[in-house]
Amino acid sequence: MARKRKKTIKVEIPVPGMPSASNIKKNVPTRQLEIFVKKNRQMLLGVLVVVVAVALIYGLSTPAETHDIQNQPLTKTVNVQVPENISFDRYMTGYQQYADKQITIKGMLLHRLVEGLGRGSLAVHEYYLVDDFGAEIHLTGLTEAEKMMFPETGKSDTVYDVRGIVKTKYKTFDFDVTDISPGARGMTIVTKEVPA
Repeated sequence: MARKRKKTIKVEIPVPGMPSASNIKKNVPTRQLEIFVKKNRQMLLGVLVVVVAVALIYGLSTPAETHDIQNQPLTKTVNVQVPENISFDRYMTGYQQYADKQITIKGMLLHRLVEGLGRGSLAVHEYYLVDDFGAEIHLTGLTEAEKMMFPETGKSDTVYDVRGIVKTKYKTFDFDVTDISPGARGMTIVTKEVPA
């Protein structure tokens, strides 16, 4: 079965002061505007082009604040003064060239108690000079006053200048101390990149 279409009836209810739907096309001012636009389409298009051109020229001629991200540095270079690391590397690898020579070495003082081997044996006090990387130089010939400069056990926080003579042994050396005095770390200037 085919459905039958229902017929709709349009009813216009007149509203006072408003033109009716059938009367809109007959409205004189609207009709005149349509005729004006049709006759002067090229002129209106020309005016629109001129307005857009003026806006573009004005926009391009005024200096705009720009942020050129590619030319702005992400980092800046600064010089920073940093403490130097203390290293015994040159003494450990080339100790033969310092044999029987008096030199001064910077480092931290280390006092260690080593238990005796036998039953009832006493602990042995060992004294070392230590660098920032854990390398140790065994110190000998210390006076009682110099031993008092060492911490009770462990490593000192401060840096000392230890003067002495390198005494070579088989594949190693001891450092025979002649003087210990408070020292200071050397400082160096490092160039660093920091965020801008």
